[in-house]
Amino acid sequence: MTTIRMVIMAIILVVTTISTSSTAIAKQSNTNPPFEIKLKDEIVQPITQFNVIPAQVNVENGVTAYSASGKLIHLNPKKQPILFEAYWCPHCQRTIVMMDKERSQLNRLPILVSLGFQPNTSLKQAVQLTNKEITELHLKNLKVYYLLQYHVRNFVPNGIPELLFPYHHRLETLSGEHTFQIWKTAINQR
Repeated sequence: MTTIRMVIMAIILVVTTISTSSTAIAKQSNTNPPFEIKLKDEIVQPITQFNVIPAQVNVENGVTAYSASGKLIHLNPKKQPILFEAYWCPHCQRTIVMMDKERSQLNRLPILVSLGFQPNTSLKQAVQLTNKEITELHLKNLKVYYLLQYHVRNFVPNGIPELLFPYHHRLETLSGEHTFQIWKTAINQR
């Protein structure tokens, strides 16, 4: 009986050591995961309510992000909605695929701001990952900009995808995976 307990304790110790080492190695590497199509991952019932939340103060005057060529661009969500998304997010992937598919029902497509990259990700790496997302998801004619070296929660405190758009003379946000009708209502606001 004592021998069996000792063997079990030794196995637990080995498994714990291996998992802790793997986690530590993953955290130390600070590398972005490769792009994967995740349309069937983390399936949720899309939100059916137009549950807008006032925009954060830090985005009231717009968002400054990088173009793919490295130029800093000031984006004004009062003129065109901005959709914050991350290439590794299944909810984001489903949202942008749906918007692209139903684009004829939208007055305009939102500008995409790709974020959620690991610290010290170069613009070149961010562009490659997002381009792979666009190519593999068969998306067309999207304007994409990049936020690097920022914590995601600084811009999207309620989660991604998050749409920043004008509504009744102020900026509002919609966060999470919504039905197309809700996205359409927000994007078609003027």
